[in-house]
Amino acid sequence: MSETKPILFTLRHIRLLLTDKQRRRSNLILAIATLISLADVLGLSAMVPVLMLAIDKSFLEKSSKIRWIYEFIHFHSEAHFLIFLVMVILVFFLLKNLLAILFYRYTRMNALSIVSSLAARCYRHHFRAGAEHSFEHHAAQLSDKVLFTPFHFVTGVYFPVINLISELVVVGSLLLVFGMYKPLLLLFLCGLFIPSFYLVNRYTRNRVFNLGRTSSYYREKATHILDFGLPGFIDIRVHRAEQRFFEKFRLYQEGFTSAGIRTVSFQLIPGRINEIVALLGIILLVFYGYFLSDNPGDVRVTAALLAFSIFRLIPAANRVLQANLHIKAHHYSIKRLLDCEEPEPTEQSEGPENFSQSIALRKLSFSYHRNAHKVFDAVDLEIVRGTCLGIVGASGSGKSTLLKLIMGMEQADSGDILCDGTPLHAPQNLSGLCGYVSQEPFLFQGTLAENVALGQAPGAVDLPRVIECLKQAAFIPAGPEVEWPFLEIEDRGNNLSEGQKQRISLARAMYFDRPLLILDEPTSALDEQTEMQVLQSIQNLRKSGKTIIIIAHRGRMLDLCDKIYQITNQQLQQQP
Repeated sequence: MSETKPILFTLRHIRLLLTDKQRRRSNLILAIATLISLADVLGLSAMVPVLMLAIDKSFLEKSSKIRWIYEFIHFHSEAHFLIFLVMVILVFFLLKNLLAILFYRYTRMNALSIVSSLAARCYRHHFRAGAEHSFEHHAAQLSDKVLFTPFHFVTGVYFPVINLISELVVVGSLLLVFGMYKPLLLLFLCGLFIPSFYLVNRYTRNRVFNLGRTSSYYREKATHILDFGLPGFIDIRVHRAEQRFFEKFRLYQEGFTSAGIRTVSFQLIPGRINEIVALLGIILLVFYGYFLSDNPGDVRVTAALLAFSIFRLIPAANRVLQANLHIKAHHYSIKRLLDCEEPEPTEQSEGPENFSQSIALRKLSFSYHRNAHKVFDAVDLEIVRGTCLGIVGASGSGKSTLLKLIMGMEQADSGDILCDGTPLHAPQNLSGLCGYVSQEPFLFQGTLAENVALGQAPGAVDLPRVIECLKQAAFIPAGPEVEWPFLEIEDRGNNLSEGQKQRISLARAMYFDRPLLILDEPTSALDEQTEMQVLQSIQNLRKSGKTIIIIAHRGRMLDLCDKIYQITNQQLQQQP
């Protein structure tokens, strides 16, 4: 959506981002906000005759409507009547504001629901929408997109749109009131404020829109600089590069801060200018009443209406302008969230969870970027159920990439992957078949059981099975067996050796008991004794009927394999 498109386009995009329930709630919120705005106008309109009754003792005789109320309730004292009207208005305002407080709470709960669902949508999108290398490329944006963008959408677009519409109702209602009381005052106000509003909005909106895009750009860059992870931390410290990284971060952080502060400054401009315009209106009324008018009562009515307009019309107009500027500043969030739209529901599963004969690659080609140098070119491979295959090759030849293609973490440029002779079609993949042990095991802060039974709720974890899998993977912690599952693991496994991390990853693969086990250098960080224990575990898995693919350099690991394939010149060649 470009900055020139009207509010209707923003509303349409908002509806696209909300669930059906959130749309219904938003419609109710908009209706209540409009009613509260109309109640504001009604309450303030009622203040005008009360004010006139207080300052003009003959007003009761002049106003047939007020006199009718006076006589209908059988008042005998104007003072008592005035007190009654004040109390009615006071009760009305109390009830109105109590309703507004309850309304704000309901709106807040709906906003929380919107932020939560949009964050979940972006989170799932990052895991489902693309390849593994694409996820790595955009990982620095993940926290910004999931944590901040939904919040900025709700606070910078969703709320301002509600405020914009409700305040426009206020402005329209007030203009209607003025037209009924004093048509000439309505023309005066329109002639005074419309040019001012137009010029101020035209001056600020494009600047705020551009500042919003600039702020988003610098925020992403600053987040990327900070997201260097543990390996980056070590390299930075060892090579004493902290200052260089800090200077880059400060550059982007200052750009982000500057754009944000300038945006806030621009949003304050309309209120100040409109205040000056309102003061000019009062000055003109003073000159009119003193030098030109011969009807003091008429001037007092006009003064009351003008004061009324300044009390509510000017703030309403300011809120309209500020809401518009907020939408411009945070408009980028709409596009970013629309990019996270989930795929349409499909009856097609994501892939098989078992196979009985074989998995085959047929004429599979892959490059990390279209038209770039190919990693694989028309590769064929047959993985027969119950066999153990080894993959070898020079560093960077594509061994790990081949495993990612098999698991569906990367999408081939051309060719087919077949399961029991049936080609798989997107979004189908073989991930449901696979247990995986990587070179750099993924561990997170939590218990050992939570790390082994990855993704399972604590109450659903089979603790005896966790202990058995740890034994099979030769991970033997200190202490009694019953306490092993509750051992605390630090983030990234910082309290473990590299070998311990790999054994936990192997125990995880065993725990889920998938038919295809994929091992990417599973013993690269193990000592000889522990490697022999893990080799025995893998041998036992092979005897149990598991299909195993191994990337390895050590001969002992490759001795387990029925066939060994060498990656050479973008092809797979079976070794004799």
